[in-house]
Amino acid sequence: MLVPTTGTLDGLLGRAPELAVAPDATIPAAILALGLIYLRTNDAATAALLAVPSSRAELLRLRPDVLYLQRLCHGLVLWSSVAPTADFIATSVPTALQPAYVGAKRKETPDSEDG
Repeated sequence: MLVPTTGTLDGLLGRAPELAVAPDATIPAAILALGLIYLRTNDAATAALLAVPSSRAELLRLRPDVLYLQRLCHGLVLWSSVAPTADFIATSVPTALQPAYVGAKRKETPDSEDG
C-alpha cells in the first residue's frame, strides 16, 4: 500500500508528493509471498528468514499476526519437517516462551476424570 507523503515545499514548487511504502501493509504480504514461492522446497536459507525470533525483546517488537504468519510460512517451506505430534508443537514454541509453555502444560487436567 502506497501512502502519499507531503513536504512543506512540495506543494509550493508544484511537485507531486513522494510515495512511501507502509510497512504495516506490506510485511504480512511479503512473508506470505515467500512462504508460497518456496512452498515445500525445504530451502534452509528461506526458512531462516522466516524463523521466529528467539529473544523476548525481538518477540515483543513483532505484531501477533506477523509472528503467526512467520511460523506458518516457516512450516510451509520446511513442509517435510511438519509432524502432527506434541513434540513438534513443543519445539515450535520460541525459546523465550518455553517456560510459559511448560507451565501451561502442567496446569492442564487430564481428560480421564469423566463422571
